[in-house]
Parts: sequence; structure tokens; C-alpha cells
Amino acid sequence: MRKWISVNTNPLNEPTDMSGPRTVQFQVFRYDASAGDAARFQSYELSVAGKTSVLEALLQIQNEQDPSLAFRYACRGAVCGSCAMSINGRLNLACRVLLDAIPGDRIVLEPLPHLAAIKDLVVDMGPFWEKYERVRPWLQERLDDARQGRLSEAENKRIEPYVNCILCALCYGACPVLDVDGQFTGPAALAKLYRFVADSRDDPAARTLQSEDNHHGAWGCRAITRCIDVCPKNVRPTDGIAGLKRTLLSQRLRQVPAGSTPGRQTGATGADLAPASSSPVPQTCAPASIERRQFLGGMIAGGAAALAAGAAGPMAAYVGNLRAELPPPFLVLPEAEAGLAPGKSAIIRYGRLPVLLFMTPDGAIRAFVALCTHFDCIVGYRSEENRIFCACHEGYYDVEGNVVAGPPPRPLRRLHCQARHGKLFLAMDIENLEKALRTHD
Repeated sequence: MRKWISVNTNPLNEPTDMSGPRTVQFQVFRYDASAGDAARFQSYELSVAGKTSVLEALLQIQNEQDPSLAFRYACRGAVCGSCAMSINGRLNLACRVLLDAIPGDRIVLEPLPHLAAIKDLVVDMGPFWEKYERVRPWLQERLDDARQGRLSEAENKRIEPYVNCILCALCYGACPVLDVDGQFTGPAALAKLYRFVADSRDDPAARTLQSEDNHHGAWGCRAITRCIDVCPKNVRPTDGIAGLKRTLLSQRLRQVPAGSTPGRQTGATGADLAPASSSPVPQTCAPASIERRQFLGGMIAGGAAALAAGAAGPMAAYVGNLRAELPPPFLVLPEAEAGLAPGKSAIIRYGRLPVLLFMTPDGAIRAFVALCTHFDCIVGYRSEENRIFCACHEGYYDVEGNVVAGPPPRPLRRLHCQARHGKLFLAMDIENLEKALRTHD
């Protein structure tokens, strides 16, 4: 399963100056899960001209050179969303990307990240659809709707962007949260859930949001906005998820009864809420002698206190820094579990920290905290370039973790690692690594 991603820096696919006929080399990811063979890249050369899309080139390769090449497509017009893939490290629809918009004569095609490859560029969409179905993406219409299902122009404008989603899963492949949390619901499903939550025809009593009121749901989004960057229909899933969070906070506020202690309201679990505050919630009723302005001030203060108490847990999950918890002194894992080989990489957990583990082409093992020093994006390793990259802001590091390009302000944090007796030992400092080695001698 591919873990690293990049985003499309030319979303409109504007043609470059290279519009004449040229020979392009396609490096296509090949893999057959049923055969159990190792994944590889296969080269194809094709003479192409301008206005030819990547999908048309794939069809030509399939028809003229290799009928065994597998990929998905349907409409060929950026409507169905079937042909989503990685094109030179940038996620897009193959039917939407023109070859003359891609500089150079080498194009690398890979399947979507975060979804297991079935055959070549075809991925298993099962996890994506399971999470999508989990949010119940259909209208649960109010029975007491006097407008008989009609929407005002303003209401329609509010939900229309999310209606336009074609479920191509580009945002799912681009989301860095899925690098470290495979249970995260994903941008498409959460944005679609907001589409119905924001629909005035939907019955709030019939729709529960409890399944997404946790760090695997709405609160797992870190608002890095890669989903917005890659969307071919200009949907902004991050905005929808933000709206969903506001709805969840509003529901929590309504659950706090007057005079109750914050953080102990009915229907919430201790894991989701902050410890009880020592200060009671201001009363929401005012004596007649208090002026109206003072009464409104008390109402606002009470609401703010209840909101802060009821939302403290999920907000902490949302903005919590992965670096806040101290990692274990060392980590020992079987080399086979890491699956390392020259040019291979993996993202593993070191406590709560994601760690990029890879082996260079000359057999050296490297391990770094997989958080870019610019904005805590997840970094990946490109074996063909033998360097580390951050797809979010086009930052690059060498295999020693030093910045070589882009905006990152400082090197990656490196872990000490050593392989011995079929095991891999990792530690943040050399003293703990030596301790781990002594313990397992």
C-alpha cells in the first residue's frame, strides 16, 4: 500500500510550451495481488502529441503494447472519478491531465495511496466505501417540513459544493492523517455528512453524529487542506469538516443543563470530555432586578464556559501536538515486520510519533520522525531520487535529514537505529539504543 503522496501544483493542467510530437517514457506501477509477485515498475515508450490525456495514453499502451495493463476508467470526461491515480507524484484524474502540461519526457504512474493495490493501477476501494456508508449519506427528510422539500437559494448555495463531489477518492489518497490513522473516516465521507447536516430538509432527530464525534472522525482532521488541493471539482472538504465540528460543539452546548458542572453532561463519555471544572456554570436564569445587558452577558459567559468544558476533549484531539507525549526510550521490532530492502520505506509508530524508516540503495538504514519541520506534514522517501520529501510544500531533505530544498526551516529529527540478530533497534538517543542492545544480547 502506497503511503506517500503529493498534490497537483497545476490543477487546471494548463499546457506548457511543449505541444509538438514527442516520445514519452511511461513508468507504470505493476502488481498483481492474486499472483503474489513483488511490485515493480514497467517502462513503455509512446509517441504522443499535445492534447493527449494520460488516460488516452494508457488506453493506447493497453491496445498496442500490453493488453494485461489494468486501470479503471469510464466517462473519460472528469465526471465519474474512476481514473484517479498518482501522476508524477501528484494525485489527479488521468482523463484530466494533458501530456503537454507535464514537463519532461518521463511520466511515473502509480495507484492511489492509502488503498491496497489489486492489480497495477486498480486499488481496493472497499475501505473508502465502508467509511462513506458509515456516515449514512442520504437525506432523512423531515416529516413536518411545511416547504415540502423546497430549498431557498441561499440554502442551496451552502450545500451545493458538497453535492458536486464525484467520490473519486483523490482527497482520501491525499489526506496525511491516513498515514498515521488508518481508521480515520476521511475527507470525502465527512464532507458528505456535512452536506446532509447543513441541509434544512434533513431531520436532526433521525441523524446521530456520535460515530464521528471522536479522533477517528471529525476531530481527526488537522486542516492541512491537501484534500482541497487535489479535488477536481473544487470541493473544499476541510470547510465541510469545520462546519461539522461546529455542529458537534453546538450539540454539546445544548446538552449542558443549567447549573450543571461542565464536563459531566449526560450522553458524553469521560474519554471525550475534559475533567470537571472547579467553577460552576453561571446560571442561565436572571433575577428580575438584573438589567437586560447583564443578563445577556451572563448568558454568553455561561455558554462559553459550557462550550469550553464540553469541547475540551475533542478540541485537544484536534489541535494536540504529536510531540507532546514522551516516546518510549527505545523500540525493538523484527526486521521482517519492517519489510526493509534497498529502496524500500515504511511508516511505523514510535509511541505516538510516526517514524519514516527506509533503506538506501546501498543498504544503509535510516530512521527519522516523519513530521516535516515546516508544518508537521508527513514526509516520505523517494527511492528513485534517494531523498526525503514533503509533498505538501515541495520540501526536500537528503538521506541524512538535512534540508536541500523548499521551506522547511531545520533538519528532520533523526533516530538512532541498528539491526542485530534479525531485529531492528530504534531509539531517540544513543544511550537508550545501547541500553536496548544490552537488554537483548
